[in-house]
Amino acid sequence: ELRGHHITNRKDPPYTSDDGTFVTQQGGCRLFLGLGDGVCANVGSKCTTPSRISVTIGTSAAARVCLPFEINSNTTQVVVPPGLFCYRIDKSHVLLGGALTDGGSVVEWARQLLNLKSKDDFEKCLVSVSNLLERDYENVQSDRAETPSSSHTFSSDLTMIPFLTGERSTGFRDGARGAILGLTRDTSAAHLLKSCLEGVILRLNAIVSLIREATLNEAEPPRLIISGAALEKNQLWRNMLADCCGLIAEFDCDAMESTSRGVARMLVISLQSNNDQQSLEQVEKIQRSMISDPHGAYKKLYWSRAAATQSEAIQSISPLW
Repeated sequence: ELRGHHITNRKDPPYTSDDGTFVTQQGGCRLFLGLGDGVCANVGSKCTTPSRISVTIGTSAAARVCLPFEINSNTTQVVVPPGLFCYRIDKSHVLLGGALTDGGSVVEWARQLLNLKSKDDFEKCLVSVSNLLERDYENVQSDRAETPSSSHTFSSDLTMIPFLTGERSTGFRDGARGAILGLTRDTSAAHLLKSCLEGVILRLNAIVSLIREATLNEAEPPRLIISGAALEKNQLWRNMLADCCGLIAEFDCDAMESTSRGVARMLVISLQSNNDQQSLEQVEKIQRSMISDPHGAYKKLYWSRAAATQSEAIQSISPLW
């Protein structure tokens, strides 16, 4: 464990003294091993325990959770579901999660395609999307529609596969391509934008569901701690995420620039003396500024159907990739 140690003389093998031990005298420079941006984003957004899943949407998107796992442990076990990545943070923790190449970039693509370049035009279209979603919720609530044979039609019948630049989690197919299924003469700009927003959320939900499979031993359901400019600016998207995953989603106003904040905290932990070391698992208080709380079985039913439709669509067209 070299992180935070002083290095004064470089010899072969590197960073050793004459007796072959690591040199840690005062006066040299300290060596800090590199950290992945995913690790830093989780730590910076205060997601360092299994009870908090970090969900970020910027240009790309990701969902990750920090799990305790001692490097020489014979008792602790982490089962990595197919479709997720897992790598070590330090000698006591690993990071489990998945990522999408296309997150906020899908919305930007839709804005260009639909000529919604101005903020006003985009906001008006978002209002229309919200109205469509509420209408769909009402339809589900009124008749508990569970199959496509329902008497109601839903705007979710327009299904978006958001693989504009290939697929990372959960299929890891570089050759995957995006698609929009269910177009009709009645399809509007709001329908298209809604399908893009839902498409990304459904793929994130697929990742979150796999993460929850790996953390079934937790006493209480985890919370989603959200970050990223795309989620910060778009309340509708935050609400969609909470409703689709069926989990409370919180945005922490104190965790802006989460990756940089995570780097700073990891440095602080490394610089602590062994007698006064801050634990990575020390729970930091969430400064709630925006919170989305899912409620209503009809919403769960709506998103379950949408998830099944998207999954079937991916399986159907994937042979073309």
